[in-house]
Parts: sequence; C-alpha cells; structure tokens
Amino acid sequence: MKFWSTIALALALLGCSPSTESIGETVKSLMQKKFSESDELKNYKLEVVKVDVIHESGNKYRGMAKVMLNGAPHDVGMSILSDGDKIMYEIPPENLGFLVQEAMKQALAPLRNLMSPPSSRASKEPVPEKVQNLIGDYSTLNEDCRGRPGDDPVGMKACDLRNEVVTELRSLGWCYGKPGQVESDKDWVQCSS
Repeated sequence: MKFWSTIALALALLGCSPSTESIGETVKSLMQKKFSESDELKNYKLEVVKVDVIHESGNKYRGMAKVMLNGAPHDVGMSILSDGDKIMYEIPPENLGFLVQEAMKQALAPLRNLMSPPSSRASKEPVPEKVQNLIGDYSTLNEDCRGRPGDDPVGMKACDLRNEVVTELRSLGWCYGKPGQVESDKDWVQCSS
C-alpha cells in the first residue's frame, strides 16, 4: 500500500510542475516583449524564434533561445526559475555579446563613411527582398553546418543546402565579401564587375 501511495504522490507532484515546452513558450513571449518594447533594444528588431528548456533540479531550468538579428541566428543561454505560477529568466550579459558587436557596428558606420573614398560613398541601392531572404537562409544553414560534427548527417545536409544558396546568390550578382577583405569584415555585397 505504501508503494502505491508513494507512486501516486510522485505522479501528483509531476503533474503540478509546468512542462518544459510551456515554460519555453512563456519565456519566448516574455523575451520578445522585452526586445520589442525596451527603449534600449527595440531598434535592433530582434526576433525570438524559439526557446528550448531542460529541467535542472527543483524549480530550476536551463534555457537556450534562438534569437534572430539582421537575418542571422544567435544562441542565447539563460537560467530559468518557475514555481508553477510565475516564471523568471536571467540572461548573463556575456550571452548577448552579439548585440554589443551590432551596437559598435552601428556607432562606427558614420566614421567608415567619412574615411572611405568619395567614390565608395555613393548611396547604396536597397537589397532586394529575394536576396535578403537568401542571405537569411545562408546564415541559418551556415550556423547548422558549422555547429555540428563533420560526419553528422544533419550538418552535412545543411552544408549542401548552404552551398546551393551561395550558388543562387552568386547567380543574382551577390558575393560574400570583397577580394582581399579580412574575414571578420566580410558581408554579402554586390559582386564587383
């Protein structure tokens, strides 16, 4: 009898705690609201795609959010507390380093224009929507390709698809960086003639 009552108590306690999926959805919603409404963050137009959550112990959870910035995905780790009614999450500042890079890039943009030769300061044409979508696909596939072991079938498929996207971008006249450019400065640009 004691055995069955112990199992019933364990099942009852398990039923009281929220699922990792529901915690993930709640944290995703809270993050998106913060990113969209915060004066410091709303100009970056961040999009929280998903939040994966695993149970650590007691009311402690770990989460990994996929956040999009300018078509590129970024993984953001966090700790989560949930008492069944309320949920709190905390993101260590170093996990948002990509935002610091973007802020510096935006802050330095006017200086780059001043230091570049007049011929390169000509107004840029807007990037066509199809090209923007392909660049976003490239970023996602590149992340999946580079973030997995070399023999992983999912990673290999992502690499193949990424290469197809590169071929399509090149056929539309877009290249990754300019000849001789440092890798860290490269971005998708119209190919030189």
